[in-house]
Amino acid sequence: RSRPANPERDIKASVALLAKGKFSDAAKLLQSHSLADIADPAVLQQMLAKHPPRRSPVPAVIPGLDTTNRLVVGVTEMEEAYRGLKTDKAQGASPWRYEYLIPLAPTEPFVGDAARHVLGSHAWLASSFANGDLPPWFYFVFCAARCVPLRKCAVQAGVA
Repeated sequence: RSRPANPERDIKASVALLAKGKFSDAAKLLQSHSLADIADPAVLQQMLAKHPPRRSPVPAVIPGLDTTNRLVVGVTEMEEAYRGLKTDKAQGASPWRYEYLIPLAPTEPFVGDAARHVLGSHAWLASSFANGDLPPWFYFVFCAARCVPLRKCAVQAGVA
């Protein structure tokens, strides 16, 4: 649900971001007009106009795709990628916050067997995902995103 405007909460959150040196994020928060109310018929009409139903299904296999050149993601690439992630950020709609991924690539090896193999599992997933080796339902579920309407300007006459 859309949260009502709360300048005090936004200022407090912005001060916390500033303390972390996140100046751009603090400014964005203070300039945001929050989420629009999806129950509002005018907002729903705008969302449907911007995101119409698909006219035809997406093929499961891309015609003419060369399957001989496959991407292989290695453990070293996963370590470098995870160690280079910035905190308080996320790559998109996925719930995998960077703070969850960074500890998976420690500078000292893990003691436990399961923990030591986690990057190999992530490398396998990345390679399989990139090469289209996973079942079709996986891509649908993984790429599904919740679309929420944002207020792009101050609320005027009840329209987002």
